[in-house]
Amino acid sequence: MSYFIINITVANLYKEPSHSSEIVTQALMGESCIILDSRDKWYRIRQWDGYEGWIYYFYGIESNNKYKPTTVLQDIFGTVVSPNKTNMISHLVFGNQVVAEEKHDVYKIILPDGRIGFSYNNFGKNRKRASREKIVKTASRFLGTPYVWGGKSPYGVDCSGLVQTVFKSVGIDLPRDSNKQAKFFADAKINENKIQAGDLLFFGENDKVNHVAISTGRLNFINARGFVKEESIDEKNSKFNRNLRNLFFYAVSIENIINTS
Repeated sequence: MSYFIINITVANLYKEPSHSSEIVTQALMGESCIILDSRDKWYRIRQWDGYEGWIYYFYGIESNNKYKPTTVLQDIFGTVVSPNKTNMISHLVFGNQVVAEEKHDVYKIILPDGRIGFSYNNFGKNRKRASREKIVKTASRFLGTPYVWGGKSPYGVDCSGLVQTVFKSVGIDLPRDSNKQAKFFADAKINENKIQAGDLLFFGENDKVNHVAISTGRLNFINARGFVKEESIDEKNSKFNRNLRNLFFYAVSIENIINTS
């Protein structure tokens, strides 16, 4: 089996092998994606969540082995610099995975292609124990991030990309799209008066889910619409959004997956 290892901060995956094609999702540095096919300078790959798309060759490296990162960036943005701090080697974003060795107040970083540098950012384990508080706190760090179709990083996210990225950071793997996330939680629907911080709210039209948000408590939530923002479907809240109130389908509890993560 061959892998395509993402070697840049954020890489776009396209519906077809063309930069003019629709961007379907993104991959982050350190991901080892299965190569399914190749065409000219393009690879068709499958990500950890089963999502497939075409990626251009210069976004990563081909390997017979998976990359084995030891840590993940906890800061929203980061950098890797040369030993004398004069040259930038790479930018980093939240969720980027690298090989790192901590030395005093600095990390020695080995990037997927073997480049070596140093970072003064905060890194942590690839998996942290999930909690409602951590989920809301992490989602809050994305406030103000622009909406980008297919986005999964602080440079830009879509609604389901935000949810997937936030939950993955606390050790919970969710599907990529909002309709599939809804199916994932099909047996966890709850009444509005039972919603707690970290639970998910789903919205849509014509019986089809097309939007998702993370509750900050009851009917208040963080979601990506135009940009990542706090809104509410509680008429008594100053951030009440009537359009979303009309599109609201149901909420689901994350209690079971928190207890098993």
